Amino acid sequence: MKVLHLISGGDSGGAKTHVLSLLKDLNESITADLVCYMEGAFSREARAMGIPVTVIDGGFRAGLRGTRELIKSGGYDVVHCHGSRANLTGAILKKGFDIPFISTVHSDYKLDYLGRPLANLTYGSMNRLALHAMDYRVCVSDQMRETLIARGFDPNDLFAIYNGVDFSRPKPNISRAGWLEKIGCDFADDTVIVGIGARLDPVKDVATTVRGFAEAAAQCDKLRLLIAGDGQEMETLKALAKELKVSDRVFFAGWVSDMDGYYASVDINVISSISETFPYAVTEAARAGLPTAASRVGGLPKLIIPGQTGMLFEPGDYKTLGEHLLKMARDSELRRKMGEAVYDKARREFSTESTCRRQIEIYNAVLRRRAQKRSGVVICGSYGHGNAGDEAILKAILGELRTIDKDMRITVVCKDRKLINSMHAVNAVQRWNLIGLYRELRRAKLFISGGGSLIQDVTSRRSLIYYLHTISKAKKLGCRVQMYGCGIGPINSEIDRRLSASVIDKCVDIITVRDPESAKLLNELCVTKPEIILAADPVLNISVRAEEEAERFLEQCGIDHGEDLICVSVRPWPGFFEKSADKIGRAH
Repeated sequence: MKVLHLISGGDSGGAKTHVLSLLKDLNESITADLVCYMEGAFSREARAMGIPVTVIDGGFRAGLRGTRELIKSGGYDVVHCHGSRANLTGAILKKGFDIPFISTVHSDYKLDYLGRPLANLTYGSMNRLALHAMDYRVCVSDQMRETLIARGFDPNDLFAIYNGVDFSRPKPNISRAGWLEKIGCDFADDTVIVGIGARLDPVKDVATTVRGFAEAAAQCDKLRLLIAGDGQEMETLKALAKELKVSDRVFFAGWVSDMDGYYASVDINVISSISETFPYAVTEAARAGLPTAASRVGGLPKLIIPGQTGMLFEPGDYKTLGEHLLKMARDSELRRKMGEAVYDKARREFSTESTCRRQIEIYNAVLRRRAQKRSGVVICGSYGHGNAGDEAILKAILGELRTIDKDMRITVVCKDRKLINSMHAVNAVQRWNLIGLYRELRRAKLFISGGGSLIQDVTSRRSLIYYLHTISKAKKLGCRVQMYGCGIGPINSEIDRRLSASVIDKCVDIITVRDPESAKLLNELCVTKPEIILAADPVLNISVRAEEEAERFLEQCGIDHGEDLICVSVRPWPGFFEKSADKIGRAH
């Protein structure tokens, strides 16, 4: 496999770290070349790491021409873009090549130019259009994938990946006192240093860190704040520290290139951004064994488990941040335990090896789809009605399909496509959008009708006709057809019985039913051609959530996960909950 990566070459921070570490590891398994549109620190570091680099400078037109010629002569299987300049270049060039073009979404493109309205109007608008033109997008966190789904991107063309760091590197032998002296900081050895390393831009909301620190520092004399970074908000933040009367305890280090020294010198890491994907600031701190107090955004809750590997607070909530900082500052043993826990979790789940492995999986999935005329699954059932039972069945089906191929193309036919998008993060087609349904059926390999009692005429004859039509149409358009987890009947009308028998016998390849009565009815209808299997209800296939995910859910609901709990799910029948909630609560 041969992949060409495009990037402006002036990038810094997380995007730079991600691309360089990824390409270094990718080149051990595949050929991953890099194009930069300017000579600078990025291209020099890439060469030093052994990454094949081509610099094409001379402006945007020269970049287009040079990149086009390179793709023509290079025999690449994939072009992978990073950042607005590369995205625009890729969007313009992709029509001339029969290979997939991918973009990695390193941050929320709507917030990249926050505080710079003219840049947002020009560069931001072009980047948004270019992202929509890409064949596929790689999102640095599941949360960013869900954000793009909510903005109308096809979930089948979105992949999730998480930034990883190299845990094989030996821990640097750095003296805290020596490093602080080198940057001109005079914090005493016995102080507890809170650190934030970030661009001083509005999206990073460093002001919340300063305010939270001031809240904690008022009750803890030993607290100090080290801010590593530069940007447009530097003077504003200095003025804020002075206003809050903590400027003598806050040190602005400016741009720091030696981040190993930074992480070796702080005791508590902070991320207070209003938007993130999955920043390196959290994984690099984890590699250093530092607990992090982070805003609950992007993929941060994936690593930061409150009370175990760090602390979480809502964006902008400086008072809660202050409480967290005070608690950690006063308890060195808590910091030690959290630091060990976050190191272990990050090493297991967020290494550069796992990031590289995931990226190659994405490339293979993209190329596999390109090579196949048909791929993926269309699922049709009583979904998108807000019925907890039906949505549980769909969740079970999706879970089983993802164990086969986590990057499988999946489309759900439903009543409310936005509800399905948000609940299950999959592509959806509204049930009466027949043009959209037929388009998906033409490129799918498998059509699943079910689960639930769809083949019956008690609630509605119209729904029976609809589900039989989708089965028949799927078969005519070339899909294999499965009826899955079905309850068959009752079918009272003789016309409906004959129609159901005819369609099922001619068009279905295999049927799983969830009860003996359904199997018996199929036999009575003389359905003989499909294989019929009696199986358990699909909902029993729902996988149990990891304990840490359950604890995170309970915490969001304001429930102490240390208690013994009974959970009761009640349908919203009018007046029922109001009359019965107290009785349910006492029934333990």
